[in-house]
Amino acid sequence: MKYLLTFFATILISTFSYSQLIVSQYVETSSGTTPKGIELFNNSGATIDFSTSNLVVLKGANGGAPAADFTLTSGTIADGEVIVIGTSDIGTYLTNNGLGSVQFFTEGFTFNGDDALVIELGGVTQDVIGLPNNDPGSAWSGGGVSTANQNIQVLCAAISTGDTDGWTDPSERFENIGIGTDLTGFGVAPDCGPGGTTSVQFANSSYSTDESGPDVTVCVSITDEDANNATTVEISLDVSSTATNGSDYTTISYPVILTFPAGDASDQCVTIDVLEDVETEGDETVVLNLQNVSGGNSASIGVPAQTIVTIIDNETITTCTDPNWEVISTETNSGSNNGGEWTAISGGFSANGFCGGGCAEPVDSWLLFGPLDLSGTAFTDLQFNAQENFGNTDLVVAYSTDFGSSPCPSNATWNTLVTITELDEGEQSISLGSAMGSSDVYVGIQYNDDGADSYSDWDLTDFVFAADVCPTVGAFPGNGCITCTATIVESGSACDDNTSGADTYTATFAYDATSETKNLTVTASAGSPSPSLVSLGTSGLITVTGITEGTDCQVTLTSSNCDISATVESPFCTEPQSPTCGAGEASLVYDAFEGSTSGTASPTAYSFPGDLWGPIDSLGPITALSGDRFWGALDIDNGSFSGPHTLTYDASFSAGTYNSINVSFYYYSDGFDSSDRVYYKYTNGALPEDSVNLDKSTGAWTEVALNLPLDPAATSFQLVLGAIQNGTDFLGFDEVNICGSNVPACTASILGQSTSCDAETSGADTYTASFTYDATGESEDLSVSTDAGVADVSFVTAGASGTITVTNVPEGTDVTVTLSNESCSIDATLISPSCVPLPDVIITEIMKDPASVEDGFGEYFEIYNLEDTIVDINGWVLSDDGSNSHTINNGGPLTIGSGEFLVLGINSDGLTNGGLTVDYQYSSYTLSNGDDEVILSVGANEVDRVAYDDITFPDSTGASLNLDPGSFDAIANDNGANWCFSTSTYGDGDQGTPGSANDACGLDCSVFDTAPVDLTKSFDPVNGVQDRVQVKWFKASPQVRYSDEDAAACDIKFWPKRNLNPDGTVTGPVIVAAPEDTILISNTKKFQPDGVTPREIFKWPVKFRADGANNNKRAEPNIRYEWQVRCACDHGAGPESPWSVVKIFNTPDFDPSTGIFTPPGDVIDQDGNMKSLQPELRIYPNPSTGDRVRITLNDLVDTDQKIVIEVIDFTGKMIFSEQVSNKGRNASIQVDFDRNLSRGMYFMNLYVNDKIMTEKFIVE
Repeated sequence: MKYLLTFFATILISTFSYSQLIVSQYVETSSGTTPKGIELFNNSGATIDFSTSNLVVLKGANGGAPAADFTLTSGTIADGEVIVIGTSDIGTYLTNNGLGSVQFFTEGFTFNGDDALVIELGGVTQDVIGLPNNDPGSAWSGGGVSTANQNIQVLCAAISTGDTDGWTDPSERFENIGIGTDLTGFGVAPDCGPGGTTSVQFANSSYSTDESGPDVTVCVSITDEDANNATTVEISLDVSSTATNGSDYTTISYPVILTFPAGDASDQCVTIDVLEDVETEGDETVVLNLQNVSGGNSASIGVPAQTIVTIIDNETITTCTDPNWEVISTETNSGSNNGGEWTAISGGFSANGFCGGGCAEPVDSWLLFGPLDLSGTAFTDLQFNAQENFGNTDLVVAYSTDFGSSPCPSNATWNTLVTITELDEGEQSISLGSAMGSSDVYVGIQYNDDGADSYSDWDLTDFVFAADVCPTVGAFPGNGCITCTATIVESGSACDDNTSGADTYTATFAYDATSETKNLTVTASAGSPSPSLVSLGTSGLITVTGITEGTDCQVTLTSSNCDISATVESPFCTEPQSPTCGAGEASLVYDAFEGSTSGTASPTAYSFPGDLWGPIDSLGPITALSGDRFWGALDIDNGSFSGPHTLTYDASFSAGTYNSINVSFYYYSDGFDSSDRVYYKYTNGALPEDSVNLDKSTGAWTEVALNLPLDPAATSFQLVLGAIQNGTDFLGFDEVNICGSNVPACTASILGQSTSCDAETSGADTYTASFTYDATGESEDLSVSTDAGVADVSFVTAGASGTITVTNVPEGTDVTVTLSNESCSIDATLISPSCVPLPDVIITEIMKDPASVEDGFGEYFEIYNLEDTIVDINGWVLSDDGSNSHTINNGGPLTIGSGEFLVLGINSDGLTNGGLTVDYQYSSYTLSNGDDEVILSVGANEVDRVAYDDITFPDSTGASLNLDPGSFDAIANDNGANWCFSTSTYGDGDQGTPGSANDACGLDCSVFDTAPVDLTKSFDPVNGVQDRVQVKWFKASPQVRYSDEDAAACDIKFWPKRNLNPDGTVTGPVIVAAPEDTILISNTKKFQPDGVTPREIFKWPVKFRADGANNNKRAEPNIRYEWQVRCACDHGAGPESPWSVVKIFNTPDFDPSTGIFTPPGDVIDQDGNMKSLQPELRIYPNPSTGDRVRITLNDLVDTDQKIVIEVIDFTGKMIFSEQVSNKGRNASIQVDFDRNLSRGMYFMNLYVNDKIMTEKFIVE
């Protein structure tokens, strides 16, 4: 029974808000960084004082919580006036367009189209742009209006008040004025005063209440009401409403007509009386629309034109027990995960049909639960968590009411509840509302895919049913799917005839249907099968007759349970031409027998192309064997034995009868293992035995013809045909012909050597071929003939050797040269080269070892087109000198324009490959982190190759190999010296320039323009004598010591600063050095002993006594000098840096007459070197983690110091400063940074009284 409780008290729950400031205009540009700004309009009816009601503009960046972006705490704005806040170019626009009197406040706004703005006055929200705490992607848009790259202006219908809760469709309040660089309308107040168009709209866009009340009063407001004409509008009920009129609330007759009297601006309202019930039905909505407005001053419907009243369900939802799922799979595949079948995991089930790269095998698997009795349940929801990876397999969630009558998914009728895609992963709540009232409901989740576009890996966990009343669950009926148990295999074939024409053959197939429950229909792809129907419960043979030779035969058995097949390949039914002995030859009588060192073959146990194992005649001439095939070297017992399997032929004759033996035979081989070989060998009297390997994979009958020398004293000849193999392979020998000959044996030989194109054009070219010959054993000259081109000789002389050159051979035509005399007829063939010019495409970048992702996800290389035309690389081959090889198959052209780059990578998914864009994804090819090759080929011709290593080429993790832009040619990129690390970053932080211009290698003169040099100094004795101070320096950013690539010439200047006591302590006032006291050492260069190579560390001696070398003026003893350096790279020819920071060095108490310092014991360390008179600065840990470091200072002269610590980043910006105090000659200070420093190199400057010290440190 349903209880209806009616509340007669009408409670107005609408919330009226009145904004004093609204956003009347907004601009955002994606054409650059500016203009960006807003215009605010005072519609309050009074002047607003910002000193008492502060104005704050808050920005919610990328869906984040809004935070203050601009604050105004002084000034006023009069009623009806506007102020403008934005980038400086908006102020320029106002001035140039006579709007200089408009209040303008410069603010470097950085908001984008997806950033919400909130306007607050005195802490109260006035208006909102977008929807706070929500990221729409790139912009909020609708009705041609967008918050990205547009100038938008408020509609008059929305001028009365701001929207304080945000919106997703800007066309509700704004219209498009122009693109983001058009500032039309800024600075001009909206013209929507009295006399404007009448507008009616809902006072609020949403309301909510509980089933128990209070009731809801929905009001409509009017703007610019007409003083003389009334305004009417209708409220209609939207079809998307889920609450039932008359059941969930007191009946309302729609449409409801509201009338605004002439001159009356009061809201007009309708009340929704909510009715209580005891059903658990979830929240319900009443969706109302405004329509058919009339009257007023050309009245129209404003915004919002729709409002939604939500009635919150107050009944309790029951969580039922975890369903006990059953799995029925009608088809699985060969995948190693679970074959696409739902498999139990912790808390749920998983299905993954992936079966390997390129594998596309269908899968169909169901999760099933039921039967559920939903006849007494008002609602039931299935809830679970779904997580997806990798592929594109959608899940179908459905229910059936007839599954129980035939419990196999393919036999049931399914009603789809929802389809879950990879975009829908996460928490699922699926209503079974359409199944309510049924008493025999089965719920199914289907994983089905044909694999054409890969497979998804789905994990479903945390199953639960939620309902008002948990349904009763019956017994699952089990698996009613019937599978096929029948089998069929090919049994053999036999030729009906053996002629030179088209013969027919008969094929047999063995079947077993003893466990089948239905008869099976027999069909054949060729010939006539018998029987045509296989009865259930039987087994036997199917014979197919009249099959045409050369046509394979497939027999298929089908029933409602089965669809199985087997195929017999066509045999060879044509005998090769039977050879005979020629003129001057005689057929030898021989003895033929089978020889096997391990086991006895079974001649009738196997069927092969042509005949069964044939008989082997003995003591007869070869002519008596015509028509017989002799099978040897066969593993008859399917792998039961291995080793040599042979046919042996023995021939006997009188000594001196023949000069040579001519042998011919045919053989057939369908492929042997890598450790096997097919061979013939012969014994020729007293001559050495010879053995020759044959092609193991002919796939056709192949003739072999031999002319073999014979020992004059020989009385026998033996020929052995055979194989050594370890698997099941087919090999046949046929028509063995052994002939004795009185013609001398041919000893000449000829080999094809090389070809070279005469020209390389896009047309028909010619080429030249060369052949080497050896006729040193011949006694008769040999004639030379060729089937193409022109040979440079017509014969070769007996007893000679040399080269035959064939010219003017047409491109595309192979050329064969034949040498012949009475004993010989030998030839050699060369394949035509391709004379089409290879395109000038080079390899310019190689990422072999990315750091942001695994190598197998982020490897790539880049190529560049040096041609003047577009080049299509589809069909090219990518390879290395090993086994890696990939043929580019783009499914169509893959072009690279002139002067353009193209990126080929192992992974084209920018989310997993480190953030790069790949133009083509390859497979079967990887890049070694050590030595490897990148080879691009067209056919057999290499277009370009780079063979890199980690010694002569750069080697670094996370940075690509980068070809210097000045070395873009196919020869220069072979040299590792022309490559360097990429310095630009891409994607997730690795260094590289995939698809764009390469970084320059070599000289880096620009760094001297802005970067200081990092200075060090040394007091090391020279040759055991302390007569100078060594000053040293190198570039600080990047930290590069001077080397061959960017050596410098430098100027040094130094001047006296303080007097020192002999013990190194400061005495007297600071010295103010006059210009003439400054010592300048100009254009210093320092080379290795070869006089050419610059030193890696730049240093210069300041000697205590002038001796005419290296100094313009000697230093004085007991003086603290300050010094600076400036450098020009490229040995002084490049740009010059500014003077560096100031450093100091001290001179000891040396003898002015000799310039030599003999240190006292207390300043000599344990190694005999001078102790430093400069305070020593150390930073540790270095590298650090970026949150803190500790510094130590030793040998401070003063014992009471104020120490200023500064940290400078690599751009020269000071990012940290702190002052500390210290007492004593040594200091140990922990420096805690106020924020964690990012990865990179930093410099720490310490100011200790009058000293400045600098040290670098690294943050990892």
